[in-house]
Amino acid sequence: MANIKKFKRDEVVKAASDLFWKKGFHATSTRDLQDCTNLRPGSIYASFGSKEGLYCEALEMYVANLQVQFESHLEKHEKFLDGLEAFVVDIVINQRCSNPSEVCMLIKSSSEFVDGFERLRSLTRTLSNDFEKYLMLKFEGAIKTGEVTNQDPLHLAQLFQIQLTGIRAYSHRSDDDTLRALICTMMKGFMDK
Repeated sequence: MANIKKFKRDEVVKAASDLFWKKGFHATSTRDLQDCTNLRPGSIYASFGSKEGLYCEALEMYVANLQVQFESHLEKHEKFLDGLEAFVVDIVINQRCSNPSEVCMLIKSSSEFVDGFERLRSLTRTLSNDFEKYLMLKFEGAIKTGEVTNQDPLHLAQLFQIQLTGIRAYSHRSDDDTLRALICTMMKGFMDK
């Protein structure tokens, strides 16, 4: 008789995602995963194939959740740049204490898999490129409506990612007012002709 899964996969992947995001892939042991997911190593390997397989799902979930948050903020605002700013404020200020790390999990992965672990390095690169294309399409839409003018959407997507990464990294040593001022300056940069 088949063994019925006694856990909710999304909950396990979310718990593992938070742990990997906090500690990184290499610093997370199988024992750490057992403790955070309440699964035995055999269950982890049977369900995900390996620690690497679980990490892949965790990273994919992280990026999917990031995109859902982004869309949610855009839907709540009439103007793209207002939604973009609300997203940045939420990520950098509102979620600062609840996120496992100040650094984006995707950025953390990019720096962790420089050598070896080709599957993880390739997935990280693919997810990063996909998210950049997604952002590029959003900026392209803002250019078409005239909210953002005379700009290259790819360049804007790249610039946004760089600035968001920098502000997130800086957030752990700054106060909310300073962060809000930096975010405001960042948004003004997208409005320049």
